Amino acid sequence: MANDDYASADLPVPIIQSLRAEIIEAERSGAELLKWKLIAASAVASLALGLRPQSSPQAVKPADSHIQLIICLVPLICSYVDMVSLDIAVRIQVIGAFLREHEDTYENWVQELRGADRNPFRFAPFAVHGSSLVVSLLVLGIGLVGAGLGWQLVDVVTFAASGVLGVIAVAALQRLYVRYEDYLADQFPGTKRPRRRI
Repeated sequence: MANDDYASADLPVPIIQSLRAEIIEAERSGAELLKWKLIAASAVASLALGLRPQSSPQAVKPADSHIQLIICLVPLICSYVDMVSLDIAVRIQVIGAFLREHEDTYENWVQELRGADRNPFRFAPFAVHGSSLVVSLLVLGIGLVGAGLGWQLVDVVTFAASGVLGVIAVAALQRLYVRYEDYLADQFPGTKRPRRRI
């Protein structure tokens, strides 16, 4: 639908309120999702680090047991949550762009902030993607350390591959997020491109 289709229409207050409620609900969903990201990643890591065969009272090296390979799921869990979080963020931005098209004062003010030198809205994507990057690098590091400790090749490769895939997913999702922001800026003339630094 072209931007001109909405340019002259005045939105009734109930529609504006409904869209604002949708933004608030999406923000709540995003916050809940990030909480569950932390819980799921911690639970899987705890499970992997806490399990050991009953015959061994000491911590088990992956060379002795493949139970710790469960920790390789953590970057995948983080990537999945990041993808859903990206969807929520884009939905919020689309609603904001729609409201700006109808000269919504608050959304226009928010857009000015997004284009400012110190964009206050960059912290959430930084936290989402940064935490996944750290987790992926840790899993990759575990694999590299394991290689030096003489772990079985399958364990080293599994840890390294999981970490590398996590890093690739973080980079791809961050790039996709930036592309969506740029797309919105191209589609809606009043939309400023957000500054790319914190």
